[in-house]
Amino acid sequence: MVNNAQIYLRYIGISMRGQMQYRASFIMESIGQFAFSGVVFLGIVVLFSRFDNLQGWSLPEVAFLYGLVNMAFAIADAACVGFDHFGTMVRSGDFDRLLLRPRSTALQLAGQELELRRVGRLVQGIVILVWASVALDVDWTLVKAGLTIATFLCGTCLFFGLIVLQA
Repeated sequence: MVNNAQIYLRYIGISMRGQMQYRASFIMESIGQFAFSGVVFLGIVVLFSRFDNLQGWSLPEVAFLYGLVNMAFAIADAACVGFDHFGTMVRSGDFDRLLLRPRSTALQLAGQELELRRVGRLVQGIVILVWASVALDVDWTLVKAGLTIATFLCGTCLFFGLIVLQA
């Protein structure tokens, strides 16, 4: 198990070094991810500018949920790019190479690439989550912080599982 974690971290390190060779591209793609998900949130803001609440939900409450979900999806989407390319790998025959290696195919697919540009979506989710928690005047306790972290981690696992099932 420890060996698999070391190999996964090594795969991720190789992917990160490869992507950081083109720093300007990384910055522009991250800004694009931030702006794209910002436009989606802007649609929510416009909706709430027309209606004060939707079935009892206020804009800060929806923004809090949106921030958590956006962060969880950004991490899952960045970490499982290999599963997105699974169908193409099977059709092209590249998946056969993974089957011949003495490691788990799921580990190899998960570690194939870590898309760092998803950091733009992650940052946007963090910004919205912080704004929403300030707007809601959340009294952070250890239990509330733990629940928020657990929700984020479970959401990440949920999205990761959905992407694996899609593959």
